[in-house]
Amino acid sequence: MNSTQKNKKAPYPKIMNPEGFVQMKIIINDRDGAGVSGMGRTAWLEEVKAGRAPAPIKRGRTNLWRVEQIREYIANLGGNQ
Repeated sequence: MNSTQKNKKAPYPKIMNPEGFVQMKIIINDRDGAGVSGMGRTAWLEEVKAGRAPAPIKRGRTNLWRVEQIREYIANLGGNQ
């Protein structure tokens, strides 16, 4: 295994379980443009700060969002634009 193969991260799925919590990396777009919200990190955090997107729940140093709230937010995006 060469050094480029060793340093590659395993891709994580951009899907959400029916319930539970998700981290920001599932919500926001990455370099591939895959993210359930369709927006980047800064835009997502601005939505949260403005109160339009759900607030995270802190677990130690990690921010988590309830899947149900994220699904509701995304469903409402289409009607508000």
